[in-house]
Amino acid sequence: MLCLQGESSRVDFKFEQYKFFKATAEEKDELIKDVCAMANTANQEPSYILIGIEELPNKEGKIVGIAQSDVIDDALLHQFINYKTNKAIPFSSYVVASGIPDRDCLQIIEIAPCGALRPFYLKKNFGRLLANAVYMRDGTSTNVANPEQISAMGEEAALGRARPVIALPEGVTVETDWSACIVEGADFSDLDEDAICQARKGFAEAHTGRVTINEVEGWPLGVLLEKTKLAVDGKLTRAALLLLGKREASVKLSPYVAQITWNLAGERTAYEHFGPPFLLTTTELYRKIRNFQIKILPKNSLLPVSVPKYVEKVVLEPLHNCIAHQDYNRQERIIVTERDDGIVFENAGTFYDGMPNDYVAGIKRPKRYRNRLLAEVMAELHMIDAMGYGIRDVYLSQRERYLPMPDYMISSDHVVVKVYGNVVDESYSRLLIANSDISIGDVVNLDRVQKHLPITPDAISHLRKMGYVESRGKSLRVSSKIAALTDMRAEYIQMRATEDANLKRMILDYLGEYESASRADINKLLFNKIHEALNEEERLVKIGNLLTALRLNGDIVNNGSRKRPEWRLIKR
Repeated sequence: MLCLQGESSRVDFKFEQYKFFKATAEEKDELIKDVCAMANTANQEPSYILIGIEELPNKEGKIVGIAQSDVIDDALLHQFINYKTNKAIPFSSYVVASGIPDRDCLQIIEIAPCGALRPFYLKKNFGRLLANAVYMRDGTSTNVANPEQISAMGEEAALGRARPVIALPEGVTVETDWSACIVEGADFSDLDEDAICQARKGFAEAHTGRVTINEVEGWPLGVLLEKTKLAVDGKLTRAALLLLGKREASVKLSPYVAQITWNLAGERTAYEHFGPPFLLTTTELYRKIRNFQIKILPKNSLLPVSVPKYVEKVVLEPLHNCIAHQDYNRQERIIVTERDDGIVFENAGTFYDGMPNDYVAGIKRPKRYRNRLLAEVMAELHMIDAMGYGIRDVYLSQRERYLPMPDYMISSDHVVVKVYGNVVDESYSRLLIANSDISIGDVVNLDRVQKHLPITPDAISHLRKMGYVESRGKSLRVSSKIAALTDMRAEYIQMRATEDANLKRMILDYLGEYESASRADINKLLFNKIHEALNEEERLVKIGNLLTALRLNGDIVNNGSRKRPEWRLIKR
């Protein structure tokens, strides 16, 4: 474990997170200096900056963790560092759990061996750092490289590929990024003008504060493509043709397939094929989806709840992930099947890093991508979330609309995702309506209960304790008590105005009879008169709101203090 190895030329401990948000240049320069120093050091293995680690007297590291709110997004790190250095530094960052309450995670910055890419330096002065100064790690400290050290880096860069290749461990292979390969014979005339325009807007939005849309629109096309990495030395990558290419230019990707097929299944059938530019055509596909308001509660409910069958996020997020993670070597199209009860997305290739449930809590971060360039550019253009939040956001959107969670069916060669657009079990939806603060973990387990899928004994025990589930014979189901609570709240909402008027009249009558009243007197007067759909805390809040309303209306006045009020009538 890196903590046991102690600090070295490739391992650095940080007790606290770098100062970043709302920090000055002098406070933020340490982050750039440390990453550059690790990248400039001649390491043949990855280097690590471990944030949330305390160095002990014996030089070992102790996990102390950082708060989740202190994590710096990977995309922000890349934007901050690589736009200040002479070339992009190959690094990634990810978050792991620390197991410590309130400091529940570690952030790890992993810098790949840079070899011939060195040296890295700042193009302009920043904070206390000087332009063109080459910082490098020397043991456990950071120094400015001397001319001999910089010369050695230059020699390595000149040798380039002629350097001996380091043997990889047995069983480890380096995969080629399909999306980064150059398309021979393709040129800028193969790109769609509307897609280029949208790419400029997306890039400006992703780099708000650094460039304006006017600046980006003024760039020559070649500059835009180089900055988004869609072109290398003026030559287009496969990712460029997928995202920005004209429909007819997709033939230059042959024999690989660049196509999404939308299929309407049910009593009515229809289909349509969508090709590049995917930056635009995925939105066209979304508009084909039949979307309308659905009622969650039964027709005889006192207060039916209407929600949209789908929102744009829950359609485009899985669709864009299909594009980013498609195994194009299989020469298959992406299939989107719209059914009455939901939409099914299918792409070639297995789930690439972990399992879907790993991302629901919002803690796990992807460490690798099947099509790395494609995924990075799609994140830059706001098509996907590169930090693993996309799956979580879809789950949260479904919860907010009281609908079932997505289903993932994963095999060795395909990933199939179903996003529901209807109710499976009314009790499940009623539970979500009545419990807006229920945790996403409980929602996922309740979703499995309503679909009659297995969950762990510990999860069952917890759901029983919360009163969310009950047994029916040998089977488990969502508790019917929740439905009763929802109906009570519906009844309360319908008669709330009448109840409020009656309660206000009771306060005024009491003050007319007894001249004054404390808050305790008012609580005692009203507490048991408020509808039982409200809990104790909600009733106390309601009483406070009633008193405030009467005061603002000029009916009563507080002659006491805020902590010890003495309410009296205002005589007109």
